[in-house]
Amino acid sequence: MKNLVNSKAREERTKQKLAAAKQAALPLSHVAVIMDGNRRWAAERSLPGAAGHRAGVKSLKRLVRYLGERKLDYLTVYAFSSE
Repeated sequence: MKNLVNSKAREERTKQKLAAAKQAALPLSHVAVIMDGNRRWAAERSLPGAAGHRAGVKSLKRLVRYLGERKLDYLTVYAFSSE
């Protein structure tokens, strides 16, 4: 339960930071993301690896929406898994 509360609080802080950042000009034309550590994230929370991958996808979707709203020209995503 404590992890869920902390997760909700972190998500709310992230939303607030993103809302504030939307006011500033985006000084970039290209962002590259290397997705790594999803299984490690899940293991630290005693969750199956697939839960980490779902969390990674959720984060990536939020990033894509945010950068799309900011009219970023290029986004490169590298994701690799042996599963």
